[in-house]
Amino acid sequence: MIKWIVVLIALVGALGGLLWKLSSSSETPEVVIPTFDAAPKVTAPTVVAKRRSPPQQFDAAPSVTTREGVLDATSEEFSARIDVGIPDRFRASLASCNREDFDPDAKISLTYTLHIENGEVFASNVQVDKSDLGDRELERCMVQAVQEARWEAKDLPDFREEQDLFIRIRSLDKYLSKDEQEANKANRRVSQDE
Repeated sequence: MIKWIVVLIALVGALGGLLWKLSSSSETPEVVIPTFDAAPKVTAPTVVAKRRSPPQQFDAAPSVTTREGVLDATSEEFSARIDVGIPDRFRASLASCNREDFDPDAKISLTYTLHIENGEVFASNVQVDKSDLGDRELERCMVQAVQEARWEAKDLPDFREEQDLFIRIRSLDKYLSKDEQEANKANRRVSQDE
């Protein structure tokens, strides 16, 4: 953008100088049009979901960066794992919390610090941001489930970022077995009939 403004200013200056010369002499002026190199082609990286800063480096960073098979922190695959895959694993850990008598459209939003350290994924500082569940026990169960969730992901580089996790009670059913899903549907039908 700045390069085009400079080009425009140069052209206006050249035209101004040309007009000044024309008005001050009757001779045919020599017109010199400045030439500019074509702007280099700049390609922006593809951004998936949200823009993120490079991963935080930890004391063990040299051994992590030389590991084979570790995803590049600027890749689309890494962003997809951070934005979709990891939150899904945390949601799956919430399926164990008892939510039988709750409105399936009730929602809760948790905030946490996501850690990936030496190939292990976990969360710290898990807190309820917003909730319309109306039940502190269920909220505590969900916070504890995310806090205790840990798994290996050896292909991910060390990384730390503040995240949020949005959950609708109905969406947790997909993490249950088929039998548990059917039992939940039957329980909902019975409670709607009452």
